[in-house]
Amino acid sequence: MRSIKNILLLLSLVITSLVFANRAVFAEDSISITIPTDSVRLTPMPDTFASASQTITASTTNIAGYTIDISTADSTNALVHQTDPTLTIPTFTIPQGSTTVPANNTGYGYGFSTDNGANYQAVPAAGSSTNIFSTNTAGTNQHVITFGTRIAANTTEGEYSNTLIL
Repeated sequence: MRSIKNILLLLSLVITSLVFANRAVFAEDSISITIPTDSVRLTPMPDTFASASQTITASTTNIAGYTIDISTADSTNALVHQTDPTLTIPTFTIPQGSTTVPANNTGYGYGFSTDNGANYQAVPAAGSSTNIFSTNTAGTNQHVITFGTRIAANTTEGEYSNTLIL
């Protein structure tokens, strides 16, 4: 009887060890993404192009591939004036047949860039998202996203912002 108890105890320890060993394996597969702030905040002046950048840091262990999407948390994809929510700055109007607008031809509006401000894309409309970075590289990867805006002369200058979901 005693040997049966010993066998059961040993079997129990083996099963428990396997469960914890499995958990340890799964714990090694992880990804974390950090960004300094989840809000784009710009203080544009009429007829002046303003920009600000943020660095996204993604750290992975055994997971090599990931995709980062961007969407707006607000009900609009516009920048909203901090003290007067009726004042907004819509996104750049992308020329037909294009996916981006060159920085020197941005017109009026705001958007984001993944090539350090060379070209800008429109911020996705509320309720949708756009892929901004995709990689198959494990380890720590840094991605820079630049937000830019230019407003017409009759637009109220001041601080505008929107909250983003990454």
